[in-house]
Amino acid sequence: MSVPWLHTVQWLRLLGILFSNNIRDDMGQNWDVVIQHFRSLVWLHRMRDLNLVQKVYLLNTFLLPKLWYVASVCGARALDIAKVTSLQLMYVAERECLAIGEPHIIRAGNPPDLSSIPTTYPCLRNVIKQLAYVPPEYGQHV
Repeated sequence: MSVPWLHTVQWLRLLGILFSNNIRDDMGQNWDVVIQHFRSLVWLHRMRDLNLVQKVYLLNTFLLPKLWYVASVCGARALDIAKVTSLQLMYVAERECLAIGEPHIIRAGNPPDLSSIPTTYPCLRNVIKQLAYVPPEYGQHV
């Protein structure tokens, strides 16, 4: 039966969720889009100079609810959960740290001056905070 005003589509996006005839493909496509968006948001917020508590608040308040919404509608696969977990750990633990070399330490000075370190290097700022003051007479022998 053909109805002239009825149009059919292969897929439909409703409230941000993709629906089609194949639930398995829908789940994969929905999670791929959401994880890619989550990855880009984590990358953008990675440059901010936040402490651990602030990072956890940011994740729980702004980033993870988007994932929870998709999970409540179409479930989550173990692969998707592993991707999200690794992104969270990368963001919170800052595993991608800078290599700390002599130029960085010289730039910080003795005693360390955190204002001389750009805020785009949060890992370096944490390392410089941990540096102890070395008196000049001891610094020459090291």
